[in-house]
Amino acid sequence: MWNESFFSAPQLERDSLGSALPSSVQPGGQIGTSNPPEPLSWARIARTLAFWAVLVIGTIVLVQYATERRRDSLEVSYNEFVLQLEQRNIVSIQVSSRRVRGDLKAPVRVGEQSSSHFVTTLPFEPSESWTAALVEKGVEIRGDEPTRRRSWPVIVLTFAPYVLILFVVIWTLRQLQAHRRPDQP
Repeated sequence: MWNESFFSAPQLERDSLGSALPSSVQPGGQIGTSNPPEPLSWARIARTLAFWAVLVIGTIVLVQYATERRRDSLEVSYNEFVLQLEQRNIVSIQVSSRRVRGDLKAPVRVGEQSSSHFVTTLPFEPSESWTAALVEKGVEIRGDEPTRRRSWPVIVLTFAPYVLILFVVIWTLRQLQAHRRPDQP
């Protein structure tokens, strides 16, 4: 019913004098393995540094890729905005203070870039007469609160998952290195 090895005493080895030693104690009194410490290897250091460099650069690239925001929008002058408005090429705009983002019916070409989304800065504060003129031309107008500076809790909560992932990776690698068998490089 009960496993007898559960209640049995640990196996002991005997040294040259016949004294009992636990299996983890080597003759001569050393505990654990008797492998000498590994010499400093520049190849191993370079490999470790390369790994951490790739990890850090990869994280930065991932964050930049994940937070990319409408980079296909063209920065146009106010004159170009007025020209597109007169041609009735503007579908909708979103006004935030003096900053205007919008969508075009047909893509516009500025320099070598072409896009159906644009961004411009108004040389004046938007007024009711200006918005009424846009509505007459068939433009859908949306307002937006001006962006405020982010407070420190928002910044901390934004980067907390990345820091947590980095610590988990470091902890996992240290655990793997600590449990590596002695016969492995």
